Amino acid sequence: MFKTMFWIALLLALFAALPSSAQLKVNDISMREDRGGTDSIATVALLPDSAFVPIPNGLSAGFTRSVHWLRVKAQAPQGASGDWWLEIHPGYLDEIRLYAPDPARPGQFIERRTGDIFPFSQRESPYRGFLFRVTLTENELHTFHIRLQTTSTSLMMLKIWPVTHFYAAVFGEYALLGAALGLLTIILLINLIYWWHQRDSVILQYIAYIAAALINSIFVQGFAAQFLLPDSPALVNDLQNVSSFLMTAAAGRLYQSVLMIERRHLLLRPLYITMTALPLLLMVAIPLGYFTEAQRIVIAYAMFMTPVSLLRSLQLLRHSIAGGAALVVATMSSVVAIALATSQLLGFFSHNFAILHAFLIGIIGNVIALHLAIGARTRAEKILHQKMAAHAQQSETRAESEMRAREEQANFISMITHEIKTPLSSIAAAADAMEILVTNVSADVTKRLDRIRKGVLRVNSIFDRYLQMDRADNARLLPNFQLHSLHDVIERAALQHPDSPNRLRVHPTQDVDLVCDADLLATAILNIIDNAMKYSPADEPVDLTTALVHGEQIVIEVIDSGPGIHVDQRETIFHRYIRSPEHVSVPGIGVGLSLVRTIAAIHHGSVTALDSDGGGARFRFTLPLSGGNEMSGIDS
Repeated sequence: MFKTMFWIALLLALFAALPSSAQLKVNDISMREDRGGTDSIATVALLPDSAFVPIPNGLSAGFTRSVHWLRVKAQAPQGASGDWWLEIHPGYLDEIRLYAPDPARPGQFIERRTGDIFPFSQRESPYRGFLFRVTLTENELHTFHIRLQTTSTSLMMLKIWPVTHFYAAVFGEYALLGAALGLLTIILLINLIYWWHQRDSVILQYIAYIAAALINSIFVQGFAAQFLLPDSPALVNDLQNVSSFLMTAAAGRLYQSVLMIERRHLLLRPLYITMTALPLLLMVAIPLGYFTEAQRIVIAYAMFMTPVSLLRSLQLLRHSIAGGAALVVATMSSVVAIALATSQLLGFFSHNFAILHAFLIGIIGNVIALHLAIGARTRAEKILHQKMAAHAQQSETRAESEMRAREEQANFISMITHEIKTPLSSIAAAADAMEILVTNVSADVTKRLDRIRKGVLRVNSIFDRYLQMDRADNARLLPNFQLHSLHDVIERAALQHPDSPNRLRVHPTQDVDLVCDADLLATAILNIIDNAMKYSPADEPVDLTTALVHGEQIVIEVIDSGPGIHVDQRETIFHRYIRSPEHVSVPGIGVGLSLVRTIAAIHHGSVTALDSDGGGARFRFTLPLSGGNEMSGIDS
């Protein structure tokens, strides 16, 4: 940042240090305002000096439609009598008339005209500003009158040069201005190439701003009139005015982006939208002849927005936003450039020729700082994108590893289930055959055979639960959501429990269709039913009810008449492998209710344990009718 500020200051110093030792300093300048534009050289020349206001540093009257008369007095230094150039800036003044005494006709004046409303070929010398050749002698004080009428700002700065020294100074001036405009062009081309590869909207807005600033500078510095459209002064004048408005509009849109002005900024966002839209709307004033009034409005609004932008950039810097320091430098450059240029245009104070170039130098500083700010932000976004891509790659790798591990686990469980269930089936079949083949089986033998069958069923139940857990874990990644009838799913669950015909009482509401994984949902309902029957007395029924809530949710409740669930345990019972220490005698391994919660989560639903009104526990299973839509894309 300090390097950028150093180069900007150096550029300003170079402009200030342009060859000036050969200049004849013009101190005796005075001004008279002609509001109606009715005065003529005949009347003005007769006025005493007291009728004029001294302006030793040049004219600075701001945007006005008044005509201004300048009385300039100069005398050649000792030994320097001869022809001199009277140099007038800036180069966008409409009409300048110089009146010099006519030596052949005492009391009469020779009138010469120039200005940007005349073709460039009519100028006395090919120069971006305005030149008049005048004759000065060392023993006489010469008086000249200048009449200025312009639709742009009424600003005029004068220098008088020996003809032999003027062109050396012009060479250095053109070289510096060419370097400044060349720098803007290089930055523009670099960002065009960068945008072509990145297609970033902020970079495109930045390009539009640079292009508008470059075009406006070419017109304001007089190069368009001299080199591009020398025979089209009206077109040059209109294009210069248009480029001025376009630059302000482009700046408003760019700063809205780089200062991160979003929809939530209810005050700032309309301000920047206005900064973009106002100059575009006021461009209709150019062909109507009201550019002076429109430009006054645009400049006033731009002056108001520069400190706003500076405060916003300081806020971003305080929050350590990437490129925040460069944004502060950019907005400070704008503040200085616009303040100097605006004070110059509106006539707030007098000027010198270095100040005349301050706006261009401020624009260059602003463009360079914005380039650094956008570059820093782009690099930060690129790093963030790389980190996100790396994180996504890691997540994908972990997901693939998890999928492979689940496949291996599923294969292992399937193999071990087959290897264990086969002999269990043989044991159960042998117990049944023994009871059939052996006559007169004693009660003790029958009791032992029942214990064998129950042991086989319990081991089978354990493996079934593990298979269900594995199925639910896999369903988190690949759920099979389809449209199913609620009654069909409940019936599927009830048929899988051997005690359902005798103890389960179902109280359904009207049947509804819902999007779900039917196998998983039936497993969840079966586990709740099984849990209720295990903890209820063997001769007590278990009730299952359903309800449709607001046409969007299904609530399934299973109510038992067991001992109920203590408040402190109503959450922990849904954790895997957790069982109540008070009921260790009840068969189970602590995975059933955990499996229910997993299945509820897969369906974007929930399960909770509550007290039953008549004692016992009530499990409430809630799920949306379209619980699987987000994952499967099924239209319910």
